[in-house]
Amino acid sequence: MNFTQNEIIQANDIFNKLRGKLNLPNIELELSPYRPILGEKGNFDKNGKITVYAQKLTSYDDLIHTIRHETRHFWQQIHFPEHVEWWRNNMQYYSDLEFHEMIYTYCTIEADAEQFAKYNNTQLEGLLTRSVKWLEDKKGAFYRTYKRD
Repeated sequence: MNFTQNEIIQANDIFNKLRGKLNLPNIELELSPYRPILGEKGNFDKNGKITVYAQKLTSYDDLIHTIRHETRHFWQQIHFPEHVEWWRNNMQYYSDLEFHEMIYTYCTIEADAEQFAKYNNTQLEGLLTRSVKWLEDKKGAFYRTYKRD
């Protein structure tokens, strides 16, 4: 989707306010015109860069939602690194439609980032205090239920 210069300026203002609210270091926001190989609308990396893929977005609201979601992931990387590491170690499940749903249903960082993006930058109480063992147990139960040979 193409955004106006005014929308891009507004999105950057929202990003900078959000970065301040979360007390994040100086991180970069890139609005990329390129389409990623995977289906995601945005991502974050360990080096302080959040990328949002304009071609995957459907509206200005979608842009703001994605910025909030990915910025929250960057915050999680600082405060809950064990959850982010679990997520990175389970990325292969994103290409499996059944497991993709599991990631968004049970993965604490995805559920928290979605809550944060959807509901005016709030978080689910206690969600990120769940253990990585809890995540592994959920993944195992899901796998046993849906991946029977």
